[in-house]
Amino acid sequence: MHLHFNDCPHNCNSNGKLFDRGLKRMVNCPYCEQKRKDLADGGEVVSDKGETTSLHKELGFSDEYLSSYYNFDDLVSSYERPLLVESSLGIVDSEVNALRGILLRGDLPEKSYCFGLGRKGSVDRLAFPLLASAYEKGGHVSKFLASRVYYSLYMQDKNLQEYYDLDLLVVLVNSGSSYKELMCVRGLMESRAVAGKATIFVTNNDIDEVLLLLGSVDEPSLYLASPYFMERKSTVDSHSYASDSLRGTTQNRDLGISMAELRDI
Repeated sequence: MHLHFNDCPHNCNSNGKLFDRGLKRMVNCPYCEQKRKDLADGGEVVSDKGETTSLHKELGFSDEYLSSYYNFDDLVSSYERPLLVESSLGIVDSEVNALRGILLRGDLPEKSYCFGLGRKGSVDRLAFPLLASAYEKGGHVSKFLASRVYYSLYMQDKNLQEYYDLDLLVVLVNSGSSYKELMCVRGLMESRAVAGKATIFVTNNDIDEVLLLLGSVDEPSLYLASPYFMERKSTVDSHSYASDSLRGTTQNRDLGISMAELRDI
């Protein structure tokens, strides 16, 4: 998607950047940044072919009514919310807002994230605003990527370099993902981490089903995703010690496993 526009009066580069002599660094071109925002606010974007097209289609979403504005209440339906632990909802909302704040400042996150939206949460209504926010501020983004699609591309020996180079990548961890699929997208996260890039996962899986992707919230990392999951009241006491430990929610449960062993899971 275009970050620079041909009618720009400042003659910025192809990334929509200008050199600020006072700051002695590259900054967003104010004209192109405003134009990206105006387009995104109207649900439009300029494709790599120079054509104006819908933002949701360019980012891989089929729902034309998706909003680029984040609203936590859009993530969980009114009938599902009473089944979830309210405090866990607050944690997810807080972390999403913190991440959006980073993106809307034109910065990139310094850790990877995994957001669990419960069994029926609307993953597209989280992924779309994150990608739109990064694009508005000049970030290189691509379509919302499903773990199963990436695994298929990987197995076909496709050129995957574009996914390693993106400023922000949002990945859906499909329900029922296999061990091989999880290890494949973990490798994707690791490859991006080498380049200093974060990976954002969103999922309807339970936390214990995606442990391979997760690190600890107390030890933020690009190589393993910090987990922030909505908790169902019916399963709050049935998670493994490993997942509780990663989220910092262990209380007085007997380990039977060392922290060194946990890190190897």
